[in-house]
Amino acid sequence: MSSTAFIPFSHDVLGGCRAVLRPGHLAILPRLFRLESYLPNFADTDVHFLATSELGARFVESELYIKPGGGTRRAEENKDLQAFLFVIEGGVELRVDGQKYELDKGGFTWLPPEASYEVKNTSGALSRVLRFRRPYIRAEGVATPDLLVGNEKEVPGVPEGTCLAQYLIPFEEERGFDLAFNILSFGPSVCFDKAEAHIFEHGAYFLTGTGLFWISGEYYRVSVDDFVYFAPYVPHFVCCQGDETLSYLLYKNVNRDPIEDLKRI
Repeated sequence: MSSTAFIPFSHDVLGGCRAVLRPGHLAILPRLFRLESYLPNFADTDVHFLATSELGARFVESELYIKPGGGTRRAEENKDLQAFLFVIEGGVELRVDGQKYELDKGGFTWLPPEASYEVKNTSGALSRVLRFRRPYIRAEGVATPDLLVGNEKEVPGVPEGTCLAQYLIPFEEERGFDLAFNILSFGPSVCFDKAEAHIFEHGAYFLTGTGLFWISGEYYRVSVDDFVYFAPYVPHFVCCQGDETLSYLLYKNVNRDPIEDLKRI
């Protein structure tokens, strides 16, 4: 007879799970239900993959949990990839082609293809960093933008319908960018002014507050540290709940004809 103890089924396990996967490549990944991965070039760093090609995404987004003293063992070579980093918690030292930058909470960088970069946690506490990577689509007659470094605290909010939008990447001014990262903020009880369904692919990481996300006819509760992915043309709508502003960092592809993606297949 096996000595393994019998563990009765508990409804509490499933009752607390908000992770969802639906057709249309919708994923809601609460932080509690993610599993760690590890990468050879990162020391003392746990990696939570949020969106990958296995999900149907045309990008890879992950959350790096970098322990004190951890980070890249050697420079990361982008080659034909672009990268975007955003500090959720703590702070890191970024080195790009020998130049050093300090990124604290809310700090971000867009790294052009061919850039060589290192990330180190030089603080005494855990740092959490979102890392986004995707092949860069060059546009004929348009220059590839230079390295971009900033902090969301320095980016003014612009009214966009019923929300406040912070455009971390100036994609409207520089058409060389083929992506956007915006922080959208909704005050208490404020909803988006319309439901959307469009060509843009989205990844949304929730920074503050709680709310409801309506996607393809279903309502989902979202809160801090949740991640949502949805494919192009998936209809969606969001509403803030509670007394705190709901805000999230939103990725979308911009400034390129979709035929360019077909050329790369």
